[in-house]
Order: sequence, then C-alpha cells, then structure tokens
Amino acid sequence: MTDMIPASMMPILHTVAGILLMALGLSYGYKFFIASLMGKVNYWAGLEAFGVWNLFSWIFIPMTILVTPLFVHTAPKETNLIKSRTAGWVHLFWGPVFFMLSLLFLVSGADFLGLPGTQFMNLVLTGGRPDVPPAITYQPPFTYKFPILKRARKTVFKILTADIKRDKSKSLNAFEKRGDDVSSYGGKLEDDEE
Repeated sequence: MTDMIPASMMPILHTVAGILLMALGLSYGYKFFIASLMGKVNYWAGLEAFGVWNLFSWIFIPMTILVTPLFVHTAPKETNLIKSRTAGWVHLFWGPVFFMLSLLFLVSGADFLGLPGTQFMNLVLTGGRPDVPPAITYQPPFTYKFPILKRARKTVFKILTADIKRDKSKSLNAFEKRGDDVSSYGGKLEDDEE
C-alpha cells in the first residue's frame, strides 16, 4: 500500500493522519469524562425513527446501545437522530472503553506527528524505570508491537490456572468444617424430616 504513494507525500500523510488521530483521541477523552462523571452516553437512534425497532428489537437494541456510541461524536439535538442516555452502567462500561480509545488514538497520533507518544506510554507503563524493557514499540511508518503481551502471557496463565489452597477450618460450609463428605448425605441433612 505504501509503495503506491510517492515518498514526497508520506510526510504530509503522516501529518494529516496524526492530526486526525489526535482529534479523535481528544473527542474520546471528552466522551470518557462525560461517561465517567455524568454516566451519559450519546447514541444514534435511527433504528427507532424508521420503525424497525419493534420488529427486530432483539437485534437492534444491542447494536444501538453498544455500537453506535463509538461513532457518535456530536451532541444530541431535537432535529437529528442522536439521543442521550444516562444510566449507572454507563460509568462502568463506557468510561473505561472511551479511556482506552482516547489513549490509543492520542498515542498513535503523537507518533505519526513525530512526537514521543509511545515513549511516553512506555514511561507510564514501566513506572519510569529505565531497566524495564519497553511495553510497546513503534517502528515508522505503521508498525506497532506489544512485547508486554508476550512477557505477561506466562504470568497470566499461572494466575488463571493456579490451584487455590483452602483451609477447611475457616470454611463457612458446615460439612467442610466437620470434615464430612457432602456426597455421603445423599442430598439430605440430619434435620430434614422424611
């Protein structure tokens, strides 16, 4: 793809792409603050307006609430199809999603503009320690690698597959406290009447 573009155009394309990515990052940052602090998200309600809402609501409700907020960057008005929804789940779901998208677009836009976006992100992720290998690497023109995922894979696998040691004396289960086997009771307790 980059072979078809003349070399003299590449700096201009990088600058334009960097500015667009930074603008998207700022927009997602604003949406992050609105979603996190106010619990409000804007979505496109075109499916409601065209009357297909009732027929296929099981398809369009998730698409309307969970997909369209990613693409809506304008405020709701009475004359357009953009609506606003305020709910408690918006704080928990859309706040982190918008934060991660904002971070992604701001860092990649800074890299495209020649600013140290990935270096700053590595500084944050490694806690400023120079002895730690970088978490993200960027090689112009468009190559990002995430060596932190390879390093973390074994640790995450150990955490997810580790055996949990339980002390039966501190258990809240009455059968385990007495040392009895639950299967020997056949589903009935001593106090059950027949």
